[in-house]
Amino acid sequence: MKKIVLPILIAVTSYGSNLNYAVLDKHSLVLPENKIQVRASYLKVNDTIDFLDIKESELGDNYADSFGSIGDMDGYDFNLRYGLSSKDSIFLNYQRWNVDYGDSTLNNNKIDIYNRFNIYKTISFDIGFTQDKANPITIKSDIMLNSMINKIKPNSGIKIENGSIIQSDGSITTLIENGKEVAPYISIEDLESNSYYTRLLFGYSIAKNSFLDFYLGYKFNDIKTDISIYPKNNEDFNKEISDLNIPNLNRTETVGTLGISYTFQLKKSIYEFNYEYNKIFRDDDLSYVNQSHILNITVAKEITNQFLLYVGGKVMFEQFNTDLPYLYNKYTQTQFDKKYGFAKVGIVYSF
Repeated sequence: MKKIVLPILIAVTSYGSNLNYAVLDKHSLVLPENKIQVRASYLKVNDTIDFLDIKESELGDNYADSFGSIGDMDGYDFNLRYGLSSKDSIFLNYQRWNVDYGDSTLNNNKIDIYNRFNIYKTISFDIGFTQDKANPITIKSDIMLNSMINKIKPNSGIKIENGSIIQSDGSITTLIENGKEVAPYISIEDLESNSYYTRLLFGYSIAKNSFLDFYLGYKFNDIKTDISIYPKNNEDFNKEISDLNIPNLNRTETVGTLGISYTFQLKKSIYEFNYEYNKIFRDDDLSYVNQSHILNITVAKEITNQFLLYVGGKVMFEQFNTDLPYLYNKYTQTQFDKKYGFAKVGIVYSF
């Protein structure tokens, strides 16, 4: 089946002479006082909707055979914008991503809330908070378990086959719990990132039908990740893996951001382009990929004074390097030099 490369995004919002708030949020002007906009979108990428041929050219056929590899994704997001006053607007976003992650599924919930203050004419300032949080990722297949064990301690000599532990000397240990055989598994737990950020935005009207915005930002990430091996408190299992020394992956990092947004209206069609560059400051042993380039493009069609339909997509040239900070660690960092992208569909109502 021929792959569909063009991403599709549909939304509904009010629009008129204000070029700032059609679909994307990175703009310097605030909303009019008491103005409310509600947006909902559906997100998708798979073998049929294969944005930039990611599954074939970036992930390959065996993307599920290595811990940290990313595959198909579907999800949704909801966005609320409200003009508190002529100088102050609040933005609330909720997003859910369900991503194939190795042989498991990552279910991430993102909450992003920020206040935008207009300082002077087309200059504004944001202050906000983002939380990413996911359910534990369970690794049970032999291939994934052995990949993860090798990352934690290369050449340990420990291997899992059909639920049994095989040491380098060939000895085999089968685990027993309550009189029954049990297979070991790894759980990636406490997946959470809490981010605090500020952003300064500058706008410039090029013509009556086009607007250009520049912004720069600073973000502090507090990241939690824990690796646990089960079954816990099993004497035979603890004896076999005692030298693995499973680490705690908690850390903090900072991010500097530069971005540009361009909005253009032609009759009842609105075109939006957003490019963002992030420089991430991490410890030396986490320096494999310390930047990200993100591209958002939408093409919208005004239906009524309150409704807008749009199509578009998002490309992340270093996967989720800044979108899901807890995914990046010393065991997964070599996966983040690959592109990832998805299509979106949704609606926004304005009143």
